Amino acid sequence: MSSHLESLSSNPKLSEEEEEALEVVNIPCVRELHSVGVYFQPVEGGNMAIEFDEKKGIFYLPVLKLDLNSEVIMRNLVAHEALTKPDFLIFTRYTELMRGIIDTVEDVKLLKNAGIIESNSSLGVEETEELFNGMTNVTG
Repeated sequence: MSSHLESLSSNPKLSEEEEEALEVVNIPCVRELHSVGVYFQPVEGGNMAIEFDEKKGIFYLPVLKLDLNSEVIMRNLVAHEALTKPDFLIFTRYTELMRGIIDTVEDVKLLKNAGIIESNSSLGVEETEELFNGMTNVTG
């Protein structure tokens, strides 16, 4: 399974300057991970409990409850964290992880089916996908 994950996330070689300028880790989306046998499972303990069990092929993520105000709240939390704890960006990194693994509506559906994303009826899968894809450059 590891070789499949590596092939999904492989990038062309960058120059040293490009590597230093980009501190972005390119990870496969939920759909791609699921296609190579990775399962998603909710975990208690918040962002500090995020874990990937390579032997079992399970990506443990905390449950995320969303509504129409979630984007504003998330952006405010990222901004607050950047101002108050710039060396300890736990929520910001979590937001970047979710933005990285959610590319399409299918990714959202898979996470909803796994119980990772919960949302009320006023926020559909399309709006959830747009929320994460709209969070680009949360730290920039």
